Amino acid sequence: MKTDNQGQEQWTKTFGSREHNTGHFVQETADGGYIVVGITQAFFPNFEDVLLIRTDAAGETLWEKTFGGQSWDRCYAIRQTDDGGYILAGSSRLKEESKADAWLLKTDAVGDPLWQRTFESVSSDEITSLQTTSDGGFVLVGSSASMDGSPADLLLIKTDARGTTPLEPEESPQRLGYSIVK
Repeated sequence: MKTDNQGQEQWTKTFGSREHNTGHFVQETADGGYIVVGITQAFFPNFEDVLLIRTDAAGETLWEKTFGGQSWDRCYAIRQTDDGGYILAGSSRLKEESKADAWLLKTDAVGDPLWQRTFESVSSDEITSLQTTSDGGFVLVGSSASMDGSPADLLLIKTDARGTTPLEPEESPQRLGYSIVK
């Protein structure tokens, strides 16, 4: 739903074509349209894929893409990059019973993948927010949960423009990260 600055509804749209779709984040694009990211899920098998939708200013779909592997992939954050493409962040799980790895995907302006990175660790990790940085890279924030059931830790990752990181991801004990502000 889009509202004006007084909270009055301007339009409402529904998106997706599978049995279950959930939106996680929306951002206005440089041309006044919108980019929406979330998950799409078929009831059988019960796996999730990333759903990426680009609309015009009136909410009409310009294109729709899905990304996913053999089990589930989730995306919670997206930003338009200076080149007109998009950077997506979330988590990816290769097998249903395995841990999740923090995940980063760069697309071009029409949503076609350019590269993707997973940040593997012994914990189950997910990215819930991201920001672009002045050097063209990205700062990612999320959580890192050990497989023994103890409380999750804050996860903070800084990458360059290609999604690589020269440093090990930082973890802070028993804190969660949901958002980062530039």
